[in-house]
Amino acid sequence: MLNAKRNAMNIPLRLSIFITTFDLINLYQIMKTYSTKEAAEIVGIKERAVQYRCKRDNIRKKDNKYLITDEIISLWITKEEEANAILNAKRNANKNIAFSSEEEHQEKLKEAIELITIEAAKKNVTHKIFTEEEYVDLIGTLDRVEHQQEQIQYLRNRIELQDAALTNLIKTIEQRNYIEAKKENRKD
Repeated sequence: MLNAKRNAMNIPLRLSIFITTFDLINLYQIMKTYSTKEAAEIVGIKERAVQYRCKRDNIRKKDNKYLITDEIISLWITKEEEANAILNAKRNANKNIAFSSEEEHQEKLKEAIELITIEAAKKNVTHKIFTEEEYVDLIGTLDRVEHQQEQIQYLRNRIELQDAALTNLIKTIEQRNYIEAKKENRKD
């Protein structure tokens, strides 16, 4: 439409394209550009992340340096803020879920303790709540008992094997005695 107005003013079409291109070149020269290091400091991300974003967003290069403008930086900052807001919302949601499930777990534990207490009272059984130290001591004792049970089982197996060996030895001795007795009977 701009070209149509210029053509209406009897400006040649080539000249209107030249002016438009010239305006774009001036616009790039006027706009402030930042290096990847400067952009990283402004946005608050690593320089390599800026390089990646430049490549991803097809940012133009001049003399093998990206032409990062204020508009691009403000766009990245906006995206960064949106991403952080979403991440924070997810974290808060997970915390709320964790707290609610932890609270539910505590409630179920309380209910279970109440039921156990009621059943114990019906059977005239008393129970005691342990301190942390007593609990750790009890768990240690249970571990020792379990280890001792393993040792007892090992010793039982050893005794059975020794018993079998002694039984075989007794049979062997009995057979030898029988053979020797037969030999003596023949001599007599």
